[in-house]
Amino acid sequence: MLSKKHQANCTIVPLAGRIEAMGAYSPTDNIAALVNGGYYYENLNDTTNGGSGAFAEAGVGYYYKFAKYGLWDIYTLAGYGTIENHFPSSVDAHPGTTGKIRASVARGGIQSSVGFTSEYFDAVASVRITTLQYANISGSFVFDSTNQVSYLTQNNSMFLAEPAITLRGGYAGIKAQLQLGRSYNLTFPEFRQDKSWFTFGIGYTFGL
Repeated sequence: MLSKKHQANCTIVPLAGRIEAMGAYSPTDNIAALVNGGYYYENLNDTTNGGSGAFAEAGVGYYYKFAKYGLWDIYTLAGYGTIENHFPSSVDAHPGTTGKIRASVARGGIQSSVGFTSEYFDAVASVRITTLQYANISGSFVFDSTNQVSYLTQNNSMFLAEPAITLRGGYAGIKAQLQLGRSYNLTFPEFRQDKSWFTFGIGYTFGL
């Protein structure tokens, strides 16, 4: 969370099979811009089950500092990415398929946070409300007796609500970050997706 003019922040979140990076900058009081990006990979060799993807997002927002340590912000977000999954283990049971599926994904929405911020410790509650749109869906993949290309084509647009709690602690602008979050699919609650996350990262806040 940014709290003053010309302040910037960057955070790196390394995870098993993926890496995410986030940056934000406040060019003037109460106004900020942010960018997020991620690269996801798991068993990139086509002979084993896995997948990959990339996503980039940008936004602009407003922040307001209250009391001595309180901070509230809200951002509009827009992003685009691609995904692919390959499951060669499914091909034997479904002759004529490739076990692969690809798609592009667009996301837009708002994110708001409120929290306690200080030089050494931050505690922030946030919620992100977004619409997710899959397009350019292709491939030939059957999983759990369901044609996944047809399934994604028929369920290609959805709304998500994603609350999270973020804790940061450190010194001299460098803080370790822990985040716990939950993803609720408001359109298709039974849709196959990651339902929750717990991540660790390192952030650096500095002036420009």
